[in-house]
Amino acid sequence: VRQATEVAGFNERDVCLSWMPLTHDMGLIGMHLIMLANRVTMALMQTELFIRRPLLWLALATRKRATILASPNFGYRHYLKVLGERTPEGVDLRAVRLVFNGAEPISVELCREFMARLAPHGLAPNAMYPVYGLAEASLAVSFPQVGSLWESVTLDRHKLGVAQTVAKVAADSRDGLALVSVGRPISDCEVRLADDSDNAVVVGQAGHIQIRGPNVTSGYYEDPELNARSFAAGGWLRTGDLGVLIDERLFITGRAKELIILNGQNYYPHDLEAIAERAPGLELGKVVAAGCRKRGALGEDLVLFVLHRTELKDFLPVATAAARLINEETGLEVAEVVPVKRIPKTTSGKIQRHLLEGAYEQGEFDAELAELSTLRAALKADGASV
Repeated sequence: VRQATEVAGFNERDVCLSWMPLTHDMGLIGMHLIMLANRVTMALMQTELFIRRPLLWLALATRKRATILASPNFGYRHYLKVLGERTPEGVDLRAVRLVFNGAEPISVELCREFMARLAPHGLAPNAMYPVYGLAEASLAVSFPQVGSLWESVTLDRHKLGVAQTVAKVAADSRDGLALVSVGRPISDCEVRLADDSDNAVVVGQAGHIQIRGPNVTSGYYEDPELNARSFAAGGWLRTGDLGVLIDERLFITGRAKELIILNGQNYYPHDLEAIAERAPGLELGKVVAAGCRKRGALGEDLVLFVLHRTELKDFLPVATAAARLINEETGLEVAEVVPVKRIPKTTSGKIQRHLLEGAYEQGEFDAELAELSTLRAALKADGASV
């Protein structure tokens, strides 16, 4: 609480409006306990209500004169999707000083769109507040300086491997991956980047994010095996996240266990998903990128899992467009685009890629893929481009 308050300056004049569930650490610790400790006036919106009627979120923020808002990346997309081309009615966000953005990969494009759409309604350009944290750190690890404009950098997606020196590229580069700064470490919380052997990497190299400090857990309850895997020498906690420090600011690149390794290079699922989501009929949360290895194969293939519940013949144009976009922007070949009726997620909304990967590798989608292959062959025979 002290560490977060020192940076963000929470006080009894603040009004916090949150729809994040109290079963999630950002909702419970960030938007409830920290606010309670600082005598912040709190308004809680039911998560289910936000999902059903997201436009009520900023209408309530206007009514409550909220100064603090928060959402993961998908919440901003959900709001904008439902808003569509309409103009928000009766929304006045001049009181808002912080819009927390965390808990999942942050989209530069989405930040820009949200801030631009709400700027005419009083939302200050420096209100967007991207942060990084995890439950093992009692939530907070790094915060930006309050009042500063949120920052982004575009790096070569082919040079983001562990202990690899990152390279900045132009914002419109075909090889560019745009990342959002999540600020500097909060007081007393140390952050370092390490290689696969837990040695600190040099400045300018990507690496595993490791943390230590009084806010960091000393271990998991009665689980010595997990503790042995989770801590490096010197008390450094392995967060499982990957990132890079640029000008002392932290940028998160992805999760280590979700890395897709193709042709000896590391790629991040959320980067490839963001590209595929530009295909007509796709959007945030409907596509999952994963590296899958069929039994007997020597390496991983890039596989897309796409939420689709109608006839398979209607799926082919979507699959073709998504695969083509990834190839055009990254040079990578998509081995399969798999239709799935459900995308498994944790209770906090994180995609469970390993379940989809396991199902694919066990052949659970073979029948659908065979039918798609037959449909594709028939269309080609008729002269269609698929």
